[in-house]
Amino acid sequence: MKKTSLVLCLLLVLMTVLSACGGDSGTSSTGTTSGATSTQASSEDTTRPITLGISWWGGSTRHDYTNKILDLYKSKNTNVTINAEYVSWDDYWSSMNTKAASNTLPSVMQQDYAKIGQFIDNGTIVDMTAQVENKNLDLSDIKGDAFYGGKIDGKLYGISTGVNAFCYLYDATALKDAGVTAPSEKFTWDEFDTISKEMMSKANLPTVPLISTDPKFFVEMYVRNQGKHMYSEDGKTFGFDKALLQEAFQVQEDLSKSGNALSPDIVYAANQDNDLLAQKKTWGEPLWSNQVINVMKLANDETRDFQLTMMPGTDNGGIYLKPSMLWSITRDCPEADRNAAARLISFILNDIEANKLAGADRGVTIMKKVNEALVAEADANNKKVYDYIDVVGKYATEIDPPEPVAGSEITKEIKDQFDAIVYGKKTAQQAADDCWNNSEQIFANNAG
Repeated sequence: MKKTSLVLCLLLVLMTVLSACGGDSGTSSTGTTSGATSTQASSEDTTRPITLGISWWGGSTRHDYTNKILDLYKSKNTNVTINAEYVSWDDYWSSMNTKAASNTLPSVMQQDYAKIGQFIDNGTIVDMTAQVENKNLDLSDIKGDAFYGGKIDGKLYGISTGVNAFCYLYDATALKDAGVTAPSEKFTWDEFDTISKEMMSKANLPTVPLISTDPKFFVEMYVRNQGKHMYSEDGKTFGFDKALLQEAFQVQEDLSKSGNALSPDIVYAANQDNDLLAQKKTWGEPLWSNQVINVMKLANDETRDFQLTMMPGTDNGGIYLKPSMLWSITRDCPEADRNAAARLISFILNDIEANKLAGADRGVTIMKKVNEALVAEADANNKKVYDYIDVVGKYATEIDPPEPVAGSEITKEIKDQFDAIVYGKKTAQQAADDCWNNSEQIFANNAG
């Protein structure tokens, strides 16, 4: 699959979002609600019964407001029934792969930038260009033809829900109370080590592992900061050498052996609705910027000042901006219902009241008028997210292309080895050797 055009398109949309921001003021659930058609709907589509499915991943906060958005859609129209399915990140992709195999994917699915290439290659999501041309999918508020995020080789497979970046969210109140200096804008590894040590000794607050949910992102940012890339240009091998992988793993081994790390059993028992920082079990944690609002809501404590800074050691090209998520129409959506599916996506993207419900949880919106409305009315917490995206824009470099075919297996391999380090079962060198050898076999198996 050709990926260059996707990266170039994304670069333009990120520049537009930053300009708009700066220049103007795991449990599976299902639900059914009714939804709307837009003003572009044909007379038949506004009267005939239509049933659409929609799926997404996330925590309870996202589930709650997304269902409210669907209720808002229902209040404006009456003939569309929507079957909603929402699960945790861990369960989402196995569920979607199972549905893809049985041809039962929902009409609309939430996509991830790292995964979308695989769904394009196996034909499970469809080109939405016709939906833009017939105005069922309204992208008129995005500047220019290139600002789609999921447009590849002239075909539109996904629409970005917004822009986000990795961050380190920390409890500034806890640091201040302990007399510990907060991270700088260019958060360094030396600062990280000092804060970890002092917060443990002065406040008995340990440090969590480096992106334990998906350590591939830690490895990716680490090697990018050394001028390398996660994968080679053809996607058939890593874009860095084994020594750099061991170096990245060594950072986690050093933390695990420092006496400042949180117990692995506690770490791996947590989830989006059982957050460690919200529960004051740590002083900070790495996560995507669109996830911080959920943490703040779970904490439910206005006396705690949560702040965002960049991941340690990412100011030299490690950090990047990415589509938070994307919406796609699947091949299992009947042809007759694809106009309606496009209108549902269009409503989610363009309706200001719907976006007020979502805030920045799905990223900083790429729609100019919606962005202006949200920034103007943003509460203190959402404003922190908007401001952070502006900061990242000063340091971010071009995002890598979506993952190659071997990406999912490589991601699992890295996590397996990373977890072994966290639990003290392997050294960084052992984990790097095993990860490298196993990954070479994975790349070879997917070379065809």
